[in-house]
Parts: sequence; C-alpha cells; structure tokens
Amino acid sequence: MPAFIVLTIDGLNSFMLGPYGNTMLETPAFDRIAAAGITFDFALSHSSDLADSLRRMLATSDGVYVSQCIAGRSVFVTDCSMAAESAQEAQFETIMDIGSELEPFKRVAEKIGETRTATFFSAALEAIEQIQPGDLLWLHFSGLSQSWDSPLELRNQFVGPDDPEAYALSDPPQHSFDSTVDDPDLLVSIQAALTAQVAIIDQLLDVFLKFVTEHPVASKAHLAITSPRGYSLGGGGQIGIGTSLTSESVNVPLFLSVVGDEEEFCNLRSHSLVQNSLVNALIMQLVQDGADSGLQFLNRHCAVFTEDQSDPVFLASSQERALQNRFWKLIHRQAENGDEQWRLYVKPDDRWDANDVSSRCPQIIEELKNKL
Repeated sequence: MPAFIVLTIDGLNSFMLGPYGNTMLETPAFDRIAAAGITFDFALSHSSDLADSLRRMLATSDGVYVSQCIAGRSVFVTDCSMAAESAQEAQFETIMDIGSELEPFKRVAEKIGETRTATFFSAALEAIEQIQPGDLLWLHFSGLSQSWDSPLELRNQFVGPDDPEAYALSDPPQHSFDSTVDDPDLLVSIQAALTAQVAIIDQLLDVFLKFVTEHPVASKAHLAITSPRGYSLGGGGQIGIGTSLTSESVNVPLFLSVVGDEEEFCNLRSHSLVQNSLVNALIMQLVQDGADSGLQFLNRHCAVFTEDQSDPVFLASSQERALQNRFWKLIHRQAENGDEQWRLYVKPDDRWDANDVSSRCPQIIEELKNKL
C-alpha cells in the first residue's frame, strides 16, 4: 500500500497560482504538481472557518476519521494550534505542533531562510524522512493566516513604478473594505505583500517536491495539495482570512497526484464542482477498495458537469451559509439585529462573486432558499 501525503496551506486562494491563471507571479512548483496530476478548477472549501473546514476534511461524510482507516501510522505536522486541536479530535496517532517554536520570530524576515515558511517546510522534510508504506502524513501550514514575514525587498519587487509601497507589517491585514469609500491603493499595497508570501511558499514547495521525488517511499505516495480556505482581497467587503463565503474565501486550489495510472491522470484538468473533502474520500476509497477503485472514483469526479449533475454543494461559516450549483451561488447572512441579507451570483461566469444579481432574480432566490 502506498503512503499518503496531504499538504494544506491556510489562506491559499486559487487565484494566486499560475495553474489557475495568475500572471502576476510565476509559480513553477505549483505548475509542476499540476502537470504531474489532476487540477480541479472549481474546488471549494466547506467553510471560511478553519476548524469547520478541517473537520470536514479529516472525516468522511458519515463521520469516520480518515486517520483511523490507514494501514500504517497517521502523522499530523503543523505550526497552528487550532489545526493541532483538529488533528487531536480526528485521532491522529502522532501530532507535531511546532507553532510555539515560531512565535518569537513573528516579524518581517531579512532572508527567505529565516521565514516561518522555511521553518515549517524544514519540519515537513524531517517528517518525510520517516514515512513508511501505508502511512498518512498530513502537513498543515498556517500559510497566510499567521505571519507575513517575507522580506520587504521581495515585496517591493511586485510594486509598479506608480504604485504605493508594499504592506510592510508582519500581521496579516484583517479589516473591512468598502470599494466606494476606501483607497484602492490599499489593495495594491497588500497584494504586493501577499504575492511575496506566495512566492516564498512556491519556492520552498519546489524544494519539498524535489525531496519527495528522491525519497524511496514518498516518491511512490499519493499526493494531495489544497487549502482549507482562501484569503479575501476586498471580496465581500473584507480584507483578510475567514471573513465570508464569497469566492475569494472559499475557492481553493486542489491538486491530486495518484499512483496507479499516472498517464491517464497526468496534466489533467477537472471542471467538476467539488469540495476539498474529496481528498479524504479518495484516501478512503484507495484504502478500502484498492487502486483500481480509486482511479474509477477519480474518473467520476473529473467529468464536466452535465444537466443531471446539478446537486448543490453547501458552505457554512459563523455568520453565513451558502449553496452553489452549476448555475448559481446563493449566500445568506444573518445580521446581529436579525436582518437577513441574500446575495446571488451567476455561475460559472461570475467566478469571483463580483456582481450580485439578487434584485433581478427574486424567483431564483426563493427556489434556492428551499434547498438551503
């Protein structure tokens, strides 16, 4: 039985990466993993809340923890205390939380090797060294949620000649944003810093992937890379992580590289609407029914949506709930004073929930309300 390696990077939105069309930043490591397996163009997290999203990723739909179905060891490595709690709830055999070691270094670094990202991937490589056939190694990196410590010199490489200087602090920006009132230069400044963070992640992911390919067990492992939620850069009136169910917060990358039929699932793009819990469902399928069944499972989830595949996916956060199908996305928000807000977006054309059409389609809202 091959091993399983899952890498989740908090706050990583699909719009940040080259395989999803980003031209501002080259991401050769993510490009490489996309070319080696399956890229899901329309993958959604279950929630913009980290604990809720991880809970759905670590358990099957009927509540069985994926860590309990593995033939070998289950190991969870993270720099995030909340993720470590989720792993404990999910009954991982070994949990390594290196977050406390990194708190004194919550500052802008001078070199990439001094960043939180470098420290995390160093711990990930140590865990890879110990992996055995049948093991599940789940690596969760706090990503964009804990510390923006990329060097200022790198941040300003992504600033144009007439743009403001890049955001210079280590605390991730987290506040509301009103495009009709607030200065748009603020988004430009933050995006430069965010891009620098992603550039470092990609650079160190490249080192990680090379190490994996040279390891006798890890090189034959099933590999998944995704995120539990995204980062909002003004979408839904918010800047930050875990703020809403708009696309910037829940449209996440999902890459799968499976062992068994590499040619069929190499450089493949799926346009199906899926959620990132597909990872644990695939692992369960491979463990219980073998590689052939796992490949059949992937074939079913790589088909483009057709008219008879219209069941919606459901999303939830502390303040909002939503559903999305191949035609529409409906978001419901309950205000503290009891007022309700309904927002409706056309799919797949309005990928980033830019145009609320709720006032023009009241009949659609009523129809979707019943399902929600």
